[in-house]
Amino acid sequence: RPVLCPVPPASTPDTIDGVLGPNERPRNTPPTALLKWEGMTEAPQTSRVWIATDADSLYLTFQSDIPRRERATRGHQWETDDGVEIALAVTQTARIPDGLTTVILRGYADGHVECVTDGGLPDHRARQIERDLTYAASRRRQGAWSAEWRIPLAVLDLAPGETNWPILTHLCAYQATTGRTVSWRKRRALHTWDVGQA
Repeated sequence: RPVLCPVPPASTPDTIDGVLGPNERPRNTPPTALLKWEGMTEAPQTSRVWIATDADSLYLTFQSDIPRRERATRGHQWETDDGVEIALAVTQTARIPDGLTTVILRGYADGHVECVTDGGLPDHRARQIERDLTYAASRRRQGAWSAEWRIPLAVLDLAPGETNWPILTHLCAYQATTGRTVSWRKRRALHTWDVGQA
């Protein structure tokens, strides 16, 4: 059963540059979730995510710890390079419908971002979503990398100010140096797009 997670307002949206500045959310508020579960096992390194929203967009700030003295990779191949995967799906009722289409976004430590079709999204719509996103990442220091997203609510077919439907969400991060995929739930769904089991 999905867990409800209230999302606070972003009164002053962060600069989307991938760098966690001193006045941005990670410095002032606890994370929305910790990504630390590899199946039923707690991984040594933890990733953190902060989620906020305003009238038009979702804002996600992500920080991933990796083994000390290691740097995040420069490539952008899923399950090869350091990256984070976000699955989003809007549902209008408490019951999760069969065949729910999921928007799946992958952001990498090298700054590349993509929308993939694993969740049933048509290819032309995935390419449009990529154009509408704002994403940046930073791999400036050893032992961690960070990223920031701005995701317009319109890409989820939400009309700001008219609807307040739940957004089903699943998050996972791939750690290239360890080969681990870590998630924010101990009971990890087999696929990130399977948000109903997240």
